[in-house]
Amino acid sequence: MKKIFLLLVSVVLLGCSSDSDSNDNPETACGTATITNVSQNFETLTVSWQSQGNFNYFEIGYDASGNLNGQVNSNTTFNYSFTSTNNSIATEVLDAESINFFVQENETFSFYIRAQCVNGQFTDWQGPFVLQLNEVCSKPENLNVFGDELDWEFNSFSINASYFQVEYGLQGFSTGTGTQITTNDEYVVGLAMEQGNIYDFYVRAFCENNVGWSDWAGPVSYFADQDYNLCNPPSNVQYFIEYITGSSAGVRFEWDYNGETQFEHVLVSNNGNPDNGTISSSDTFGWPVYTGLSTFADYDFYVRGVCNDGTRTVWVGPLNVNP
Repeated sequence: MKKIFLLLVSVVLLGCSSDSDSNDNPETACGTATITNVSQNFETLTVSWQSQGNFNYFEIGYDASGNLNGQVNSNTTFNYSFTSTNNSIATEVLDAESINFFVQENETFSFYIRAQCVNGQFTDWQGPFVLQLNEVCSKPENLNVFGDELDWEFNSFSINASYFQVEYGLQGFSTGTGTQITTNDEYVVGLAMEQGNIYDFYVRAFCENNVGWSDWAGPVSYFADQDYNLCNPPSNVQYFIEYITGSSAGVRFEWDYNGETQFEHVLVSNNGNPDNGTISSSDTFGWPVYTGLSTFADYDFYVRGVCNDGTRTVWVGPLNVNP
């Protein structure tokens, strides 16, 4: 009888112990989560995992491996962490300066994952998944379009940019299919746009020390409220008398730019050939004035646009002038 009683007590104690272990170990209670891969694309880190169970969300913590020393528990605070409700994959952007600092320190990164159970408890941290980071070229910042000019900023304390590439096209275009411009400056001018269209603009940097291209920054969008740099000839050419003194006059000429910013103009005698006259240049910062014209003579005025590639539009004229 005594043996039977002891056997029953042992069974009860074992049952209690099993229930207690289940409650104290939330990973056993609600499931598991394990990282299967971490990859780097420029400044974007992509973490993939497998899980079993029902969870509210997943938490990914990561840090330089040397900072963790493999000692991770429920009280560990990671320098970098993020959460996701996705069941298998998430991305995180880590700035280029941080990445390059740890690469130059020859540090790997260790990634851990845990999940919050539906009862609010957390599973244990699982990991590490160790990733060897690659140096990256910082993305340009603060893209801004105004008229036919695009500018940006490049800030990096570790790797300098050798030059930049701009690409733009109609809103929604894919990089690699647009208009490309390469420049050493942090701006470009003379963008070609057609009135009434919306354009997307991207910029990337090419960094020294064989680091290569940055990721594309953008898009920033811009509505073209007029034509810009489409090699359109000027129109609506007019002249205005500035003064008349005796038989001498001064005449100012104006016209519609039609998207161009550089022009050539010439004043010749009536029925003269514009190519044989003295050709002058002007821009959009003032109108040309011809002085000392005879009030007893007739003149012809011509103007043409100078396009981005250096070609010229047709001459617009003659505008007969009789001051």
